[in-house]
Amino acid sequence: MEKLKRILAIVVFIILLIVGLWSAIQVITFVPSLFNESSTGSDGAIALNGENIVVQTSRDTVYSGETLTIDWVREGSNEGVVSFAYGCTEGVYFEIAQDTVPCNVPFTMAPSVSTLTVVPFSSKEKVDVAFAITYTDPQNKNVRDTKTITIIGTINDAPTEPTPVEEDPLPTTPVEPPATYTPQPIRVPRTSVPYGVADLQITNVRPGVTAPYGQFETKQTVSRYETGAVKFTVTNSGTKTTNYWYFRANLPVIGGYEFVSEAQPPLTPGSSLEILITFDQLAPGVGTIVIRVDPYNYIPETNEYNNTALKTMNVLNF
Repeated sequence: MEKLKRILAIVVFIILLIVGLWSAIQVITFVPSLFNESSTGSDGAIALNGENIVVQTSRDTVYSGETLTIDWVREGSNEGVVSFAYGCTEGVYFEIAQDTVPCNVPFTMAPSVSTLTVVPFSSKEKVDVAFAITYTDPQNKNVRDTKTITIIGTINDAPTEPTPVEEDPLPTTPVEPPATYTPQPIRVPRTSVPYGVADLQITNVRPGVTAPYGQFETKQTVSRYETGAVKFTVTNSGTKTTNYWYFRANLPVIGGYEFVSEAQPPLTPGSSLEILITFDQLAPGVGTIVIRVDPYNYIPETNEYNNTALKTMNVLNF
């Protein structure tokens, strides 16, 4: 019986030895790929010290000024930092929480964060931009995943202005009173700051009429049979060139009418556009002219409260 026990013990020892050697072989086979810095995970995620990171975006193509969501999955400890950075490309910058993030400068976050919302801007018609999400541990070792997105710029691909909803006209009035406008650029040489912000501002609003030969005359009180007009100036008081922009004007005509402009050319910092709108079929009484620039907030600005201006016009009934 004692001899049988010894034989069984030897057999169990041999089995355990074989299992241990097999496990060691598997670990030795796996370790080189785990610590090899040239090895990659999904879309270029580099494995390092047991860490790994995989990044996904809400879309691969985004329009300038649209929101982009970045999500990532990471394995490892919750020590160290996670950072976002993008490569320098002319005419391109990113914003996070309405703050501009310079290129090649990490935007750091806590390691527990796994999502980020960014807004890319581009002055180019179409451009590919690379960015990376990087995890850096307390020993300054890092692992990253790099992605490339395509940004469609709004300067060469201006968005379509939504069709305004017109009020029901009075039964005895025309459906759409005629109104035309004439822009006159006023250029001031100033350099656009790549990471600056534009600021469209309405100034010098003057109601009036146009004479028979087209000259503008400033007048507060006009006859209903005259051709009404309003002249105003739109200035970029910011530090960055705008994209294409629009303006809208509520005019004191019979039945009410809102004029919607075509896309206006980009304004460099300090430059202005003087605009003259003419209209007829004036409504007798005290009317209000309301001018709104960038009414749909296509342009990121430092001040949104100087985009609207109002002026009254007294229309006599003769």
